[in-house]
Amino acid sequence: MSRILLDTSGYSAFMRGDEAIKEKLQTADTIWLNPVVLGELWVGFLRSHARKKNEERLSRFLASSRVTTLAVDEEAAERYATILDGSVDGGDADPDE
Repeated sequence: MSRILLDTSGYSAFMRGDEAIKEKLQTADTIWLNPVVLGELWVGFLRSHARKKNEERLSRFLASSRVTTLAVDEEAAERYATILDGSVDGGDADPDE
């Protein structure tokens, strides 16, 4: 089972036709996005001359049964903090810094 958590840059690359990203997304069983990514995309759409086109493309993308928007809850925030801190990959995080 192939699962992908897609970020803003990945979605943008896919929409620009990046073949490597396209292949990964086409073969993924599940594609996750979080609300922060959607917010970043919509900000870009608001600033774009192609707003309507971009919004329609995102709507079609989100309509896929393989795409799910994740909730950002307390557990997700704590995991993000741990990853950002570096302790997940064995980094030597100093809690006093």
